[in-house]
Amino acid sequence: MDATSHRLLGEYLCSHFGYPKEYAEWAVAPDIDLPFLHRFWRHRFSTFESIYNEFAYMHPSVPKGSKIAIGVMLCSHFLLDIYNAPLFCWGVFFPASHIPPELLKEYLEGDYPLSELHKEEVKCFVQHIKPKSASAFMSGVIELLATHTPFITKRRVRKAKKCVEDFCSVSLTETYDLREFDSAFFEMLNEFFASH
Repeated sequence: MDATSHRLLGEYLCSHFGYPKEYAEWAVAPDIDLPFLHRFWRHRFSTFESIYNEFAYMHPSVPKGSKIAIGVMLCSHFLLDIYNAPLFCWGVFFPASHIPPELLKEYLEGDYPLSELHKEEVKCFVQHIKPKSASAFMSGVIELLATHTPFITKRRVRKAKKCVEDFCSVSLTETYDLREFDSAFFEMLNEFFASH
């Protein structure tokens, strides 16, 4: 998975929720700096406001009008990142992770056809991500990441939801169950990398 994967999910979510497609660029915002160990501090729900300020400054042409749309894109980034490396969205000692074993082998062994992977990813997005609202999607991402984080406390999950609520000025009282997507995406990745 790469920046294109993040943009493709962002484009799908923009279409699903009726946002202008330009908001999809925010799906890569957490990777704006890529310094050593940036996943330890950049990929946290508590950093949404600083990501917003820095990315908007570095990319003045991105749309900035809807923080709900931007919040969806940032959450979508976190969602995909759990499939390729530990994501420290709750803090240094609590990584969320759901990495398919075949993906790890492929990273070590070499090359794979990215365009084919992107097609399979989009199929999975369209078939398995159909939330009724943006707030339900963001809440669902937080809940799913919590299921893939050993020893996570409910307090940390509530704090993450509060950070997103404050950034987006929206309530995350409803949620969308992403377990079907999670299972399908994990299986698709595992099968894809096993066959290449």
